[in-house]
Amino acid sequence: MSERFADQGLVIIGVHSTRGGENAAEFVQQQGLPYPVAIDIDNKTTSAYHIDGFPDYYLIDRSGKVRVADLANGDVERAVAVLIAEPAPPSIHPALAEASRKAQDKRKRILVFWGAAERQNELLARMNQLPQANRVLSNEFEVVRPDAVAQAELLPLCPSILEERALSVLDAQGNQVAEAIWSELEGPGLEAFLKTHKPQTLDAEQLWAQALKQAQRENKRVLVHLGAPW
Repeated sequence: MSERFADQGLVIIGVHSTRGGENAAEFVQQQGLPYPVAIDIDNKTTSAYHIDGFPDYYLIDRSGKVRVADLANGDVERAVAVLIAEPAPPSIHPALAEASRKAQDKRKRILVFWGAAERQNELLARMNQLPQANRVLSNEFEVVRPDAVAQAELLPLCPSILEERALSVLDAQGNQVAEAIWSELEGPGLEAFLKTHKPQTLDAEQLWAQALKQAQRENKRVLVHLGAPW
C-alpha cells in the first residue's frame, strides 16, 4: 500500500511499543518494510492516541488533523483512498502555518505585526494596557510577529505594500481581510480596528434551531457542548 499510494502523497510511519522494541530493527529488515518504524519511548504515542490494542491505525490528512482513528485492518485501504481523493489544502507560508492551524481549530483570525521588533513591542504593550483590546486579541486572533526576512516573503499576501503598515488581519487560510497603518491606530483606533475585524460571532440560537431541524430529519439527538474562550 505504501508503494501503491506513494505518488499520491501517502506517507506511512510505523510506531512500535517499547515491549519487544529491541527486536524492531531486525523485524523491519527481515520484512523489508519500505517505511520508517519508530519506538514509542515512554509510551507517549500510545497515550496521546489512546491506543487500546495492536495493530491500530490512524489517518492524518494533509492539514495535519487526525481524521480516522482506531481502524480495523480491512478498512485501512478504503479510508486511505477516501482521504487521498480529497483536494490538497492551499499552501501557506511557514511563518503562518501554526497560526493558521490554530485559527481554523478555534474559529479565529490571524493578526500579523509589521515593522521592527521595537515597534511591534510598543503596539503589543498598548494592546495589553487596553482591557477590551486585550480581551479581543486573546479570544479572537492568533498573533504572528514575523522577522524581517519573513516580512519580505509575506508581502505578496498583502497587496498594498506600505512602509507605514502596522497590522494585517488574515483569515484562517492566510488571505488578507484588512490592514492598518500606524497613524490609524492612534487613540481609540487600535481598539476599533480589532473589534471591527474580529471573526463574525455565531448566533447560538440560530445554530440551535438548525441542529434541531437536522436531528429531526435524520432521527438523531443533539449533543450540546458549552464552553468559553479560556
